This record gives sequence, structure tokens and C-alpha cells, in this order.
Amino acid sequence: MGAELCLMRPWHARLVIFTDLDGTLLDPVTYSWQAAKPAMEACARMDIPVILNSSKTGAEMARLARQMDIAWPYIVENGGGICFPKESPFQCMEDDTPGRSLDHIAIGISYDRLCEALLQISAETGIGIRGFSQMSPDEIISLTGLDRKDARRAAQRQYDEPFLIENTLPDALEQIRKTAACMGLQVTPGGRFYHLHGKFDKGKAVEWLTARLKPFGDIRRVGIGDSENDIPMLEAVDIPVWVAPPEKPAPAIDGLLRSGKTSSGPKAWNQVVLSLIRERYSL
Repeated sequence: MGAELCLMRPWHARLVIFTDLDGTLLDPVTYSWQAAKPAMEACARMDIPVILNSSKTGAEMARLARQMDIAWPYIVENGGGICFPKESPFQCMEDDTPGRSLDHIAIGISYDRLCEALLQISAETGIGIRGFSQMSPDEIISLTGLDRKDARRAAQRQYDEPFLIENTLPDALEQIRKTAACMGLQVTPGGRFYHLHGKFDKGKAVEWLTARLKPFGDIRRVGIGDSENDIPMLEAVDIPVWVAPPEKPAPAIDGLLRSGKTSSGPKAWNQVVLSLIRERYSL
């Protein structure tokens, strides 16, 4: 993709944490991350990157990163793009323009194409599908529990179209997936919505970043998630962690760590990350 990372200051962390947001670092109902605050503070003290990797938009994640005081890169819209805040220790430099830093790398395809494709898929399959681009702010608020400002940020999409299936046909999802595949697209279930996007995912974005982090030292990559769209990320890392509620089946991934039966979401995130820090840093 014609870009490399430059390190703007000394950095010697042994861990890099890639994490989903909704249902993982954020509570699925309140969207709070306070239960994970002790582990987040430990990561900040030890200069351990916490790289957000979500289906959320860049507008949503920029705000969350500021609230969490995170200056590391973050991956948006199920791997569709990678953003580099100006204050980040890692700056992304364009290969053919020496000295020019990029604030964003695009991996996915255009949002307009996705919206058109979703309408075509609905017409070809006869299945009722309602995408974000067809929803009013009030509908998004009702479906997500977001306030109006956050709902507007959620609608500022570039690479990923969330949608709902309005029919109850047992094979509706399979029909949609097959039709999308014929268009060179794919469908991934998330926490609340299905997502239509190109041939990219959270795992491919992790691999892109990992390849460019290698010159900076020997690191162990942690991936933390709770949904099907997190599986590519969990398969791409060294230490995959599943923090979904115990009744939700875990994916079959080698070496997968599971949170305890009494915790999930940010509470489990906190416990797992503190445990990994103690183990890796001999605290």
C-alpha cells in the first residue's frame, strides 16, 4: 500500500494489544469502558499500544481515542482503514513522497459502491435489507442506544455498510452472502448488525500494521474480541482472547484464551490484560 511507519520517539514495549470495542472494551449496553480503566492505565504507564479495531467509523473512534487518552493508530470499519493521529508515536510515511506523513490509509472499497451493492443484493434475492444509508438518525438512535451526536458519527461511513435483514427466511443470510461474494464483497455478522464490505477484515489490517512494526522490536500481539467479525483479528495475533458472555460459543482458534464464567466485556478485558502484563513483565 505504498507506506511505511516511522517511530517518532523511543519505544520498547513487549506487547501490542488489538481490541474490539462494542461488547469487548466497551460495555454492550452503556458503552462505558470504566471497568477496564486499571488495565488501560497500566498500558499507558508501560507504553503498551492499545490499538482499537472496530466496525465503528473514524469519526466515532477519534472521539473515543481522545476520551481514553489513546494516541496509537486505530483501525476503522472492520479493517477498511487505519488512522494515525498526529500525536501518535508511529507516523505513516508515503513511500514515493519522502517526509510526507499520512493521517489515514485506505484498505477498503468506496462506501457508495457498497450502498449500491446492498440495494442490488436485496433486489436479486428478494430479501428485505435495510442499510445504515437508508436509516434516519432517529432510527439509528433507536437501534443502537447512541445519542444524536454519536449517531451522526456512526453514519459517517467510508468502507463498511451495516444492515439489518427484515425477512425471517432461515436461509436469508446465506443467500445474501452468496450474492455478495459474486460481487467481490463479503458479509460479516457484528454485535448488532450485519456488515457488507470488501475483501478485507480486521485481521488483514492487523497484518498490515504488524508487518510495519517488525523493525521496531520483537513484540507479542494480543487480540481481544467477542463477535464473529473479530475472528480474523484473533486468528492473526499471537495471543487471541475471547471476552464474550459464557453462553456465547467461542470460535475454534488455536490457543484461544477465554474470560471466566463470571465476567465479560470490559471487566473481563481488564482482568485478562492485567494478567498478561504481569506475566510478560514479571510484575
